[in-house]
Amino acid sequence: MFFKKVHYLVFLSAVCTLSDSANDDLVFTHIDDLMTMMKQMNATLHKQHRRLVGRMIKVDNKFKEIQTLVSVMAPDVVTNKLMMKPLYNKIDKIEEKVDALIESARICKDENVTNIVQEYVTGKKIGDAIKKQHTSKPKYTSCNSHMGKEYVVMFPKSSWYAKSAQILISSIENTNVTLRSQHPGINRTINVRADKGTIVDLPKSIFQQGSYVENKGILLTSTSDISVNCFPISNIGGDEKGDIFSAIPVKNLGKSYLYVGYDRSVMSMVALYDDTHVNITITGWNSPLPLSGNRVKNEKYQRGDIIQVKLQRLSTFQIFGDSSLLNIRVDSDKKIGVVTGSTVAGFFHDDVSKYNCLLSFIPPITTFGTQFIVPPNAFSKHSTVFIYSKRNLTNKYEFFGRKYFYSGSFPGYRRQQKLKAAFPYLVSTSVPSAVIQMTYIWTSLVFPSQTLIPSLSHFSNFYKFMTPTRPVFHQYVVIIILEKYTDGLRFDGVAIRDWAPDIHVLPDEKVNYNVIMLKIGPGQHEVFHTYTNVTYGVMIQGMSPTLTYGFPAGLRLSDVCH
Repeated sequence: MFFKKVHYLVFLSAVCTLSDSANDDLVFTHIDDLMTMMKQMNATLHKQHRRLVGRMIKVDNKFKEIQTLVSVMAPDVVTNKLMMKPLYNKIDKIEEKVDALIESARICKDENVTNIVQEYVTGKKIGDAIKKQHTSKPKYTSCNSHMGKEYVVMFPKSSWYAKSAQILISSIENTNVTLRSQHPGINRTINVRADKGTIVDLPKSIFQQGSYVENKGILLTSTSDISVNCFPISNIGGDEKGDIFSAIPVKNLGKSYLYVGYDRSVMSMVALYDDTHVNITITGWNSPLPLSGNRVKNEKYQRGDIIQVKLQRLSTFQIFGDSSLLNIRVDSDKKIGVVTGSTVAGFFHDDVSKYNCLLSFIPPITTFGTQFIVPPNAFSKHSTVFIYSKRNLTNKYEFFGRKYFYSGSFPGYRRQQKLKAAFPYLVSTSVPSAVIQMTYIWTSLVFPSQTLIPSLSHFSNFYKFMTPTRPVFHQYVVIIILEKYTDGLRFDGVAIRDWAPDIHVLPDEKVNYNVIMLKIGPGQHEVFHTYTNVTYGVMIQGMSPTLTYGFPAGLRLSDVCH
């Protein structure tokens, strides 16, 4: 009813304008009736105006209460969409009425209407400011972020023919990134634009060659927070093979690591400081060490042996073998970075197999988690999940999915569980663990893929990452977030639901998680939330005609604000 009256007021305003024309006689044929009706309208409008002013004041007061809550209460209070959405709706409706009244007052120059409308102006501005604060892109903060200003990386040995090595860099703001290495052809300073990111091509000689010390570490430094992903590509049987692994900032590296990966294994390490002493302990296998096992300087090692290595700044070392490096532990007296996996791993299905490179930059043992969500894989219906934990500790585990539940315990180092990859699973362990997901892409060939799964404690708030521009990939971003926070997600600046992604719901006894899968293109992408204190996980899955990859977009291993 009120809108009809406002529209009629606009009509009267148009009459005011027409009254200055030559058609006065025609316009005011029924002037007396119109004046009577206008008086009635004015009385009704005044009443409606006062009521709206009162409502606007109440809404303003409510927003002020929420602003107070922002600074003193828990994140759940601020980010609760059930509280915020009704207030936004009230503001929107009132603003529609205000806009109509302002236009009417401007045309007809009705002082009564103008005075009443002015009472709304302050409240309208407050509403706009508050809505902008809660819906626009927040300012980046290093709190709850996985990114850093300093990284150290290396490229483990390729079991076949090294073809190329790339570093993919994204930055929060325009910055210069400096690469330093003792290996020739690496040192340079590059400009990284915040809106595009960059891909750095390196000489294939940067790949490590054997189990001995080499000067092939690369230090990246920047004045702005950046994310760094590495993309080694090899030529295996005439096909391009490779994997992408997400580097961990120097600030989050540690001194103790476990091997995480499959067979035909490699464990590579890089030192940050001179005179770094590393002990590689072979804690044992489930069966005796085979003759084709691990070799370092043509020597064979078995259970209980310790390999001692001394590294200088940015020097690298790796241990690899034809079998799995199960139960290998690395300890050092200074921070190091460690990459583990398989340089040429293969899986067989119906007597058909192809190989791929499977690598992950692993977190230190001290940052292992106890709860993980394993997402579906966009390209596979089956996967195997591996759980890794310190030896001699009984680790109880549970896999909880929409239709499946698995539980058990193991007294050692690794446990594997085959899963239906079309569903997400919540994995819980009693001992801090690392988890990887191995998937098998069953087309005409078999392509294995390895993804390091972040624990819930590793979730971050802001992600910026590059995906490769060659070869041609089909790629998906996977976002894992509590259901109640989903509406605040933005992918490349657009609300996540507007992209119409696939959403899998993982119900838990206490909370519901959404596992969101969205097909994306090559290049740089950005994921953020409208609230900087909401954390969530992001992983990337990709497949080309000859290789597949999977990696976490980042692991938040510490909170720099605490």
